[in-house]
Amino acid sequence: MDCPRSLNSLEYTGASADLLFGREHESSNSFNRAHENRIRRYSEIMSTKPNRKILLINGPNLNLLGTREPGIYGTTTLPQVIDTVTKRAQDLNITIVPFQSNHEGAIIDFLHSHFLVPTSTAGTTTTAGSSTTSEKAVPTNTISDAEKDEEEQKEKKPDKVAVIINPAAYTHTSVAIRDALLATSFPFVEVHISNVHARGESFRNHSYFSDKATGVIMGLGTFGYVAALEFWANKWDTTTTNHTSTSASTST
Repeated sequence: MDCPRSLNSLEYTGASADLLFGREHESSNSFNRAHENRIRRYSEIMSTKPNRKILLINGPNLNLLGTREPGIYGTTTLPQVIDTVTKRAQDLNITIVPFQSNHEGAIIDFLHSHFLVPTSTAGTTTTAGSSTTSEKAVPTNTISDAEKDEEEQKEKKPDKVAVIINPAAYTHTSVAIRDALLATSFPFVEVHISNVHARGESFRNHSYFSDKATGVIMGLGTFGYVAALEFWANKWDTTTTNHTSTSASTST
């Protein structure tokens, strides 16, 4: 029996089909058709480049990483963390949008800014603090500015958006950031550099985020951010692969 030349590139001989796909040997014609379908599905998966974005949020005092209690948080700085995550994300076809703030409201505004669609001001005039809407007849064969804005927003909207958040001290206090995450419906992974449960401080044992998080990573140092990135990439890739395979099977 011939052996597969390359499993990664999907190159194989007809006689090795049983090994690769676990089925009885097919006739030459049917095998060739099945092979072409598999190659086509594989090509569709590999050629798909969805617009994927991760909001990388860090809370209070994390701007001091590298110098802040290095025995607990290590010597890696926040810019180094962002650089490492961004470089890995490029390999995974994911855009990283980093944000750090020591202020609760700023983090909430950042989440809102990636959720809310800007409201068009077309057809609205403002005078002396009041606004009035002027009605103009729009020909049926033209698209209004508002409709154009809506279409542009749809085109710019990422296929996938998720959050990696280290709320830091807000982990134990911020109902407001928790509510903002729930209001925007962004799935999120909660990350902590240290193992907060091993810190010996009882107030650190409660998180306002963990029960709503897709997952929680702690105690892995700054590698926890990369681990969270890899999780989202794997989850999205698996979903895309399953969806493409299902679509292809229903169309054949």
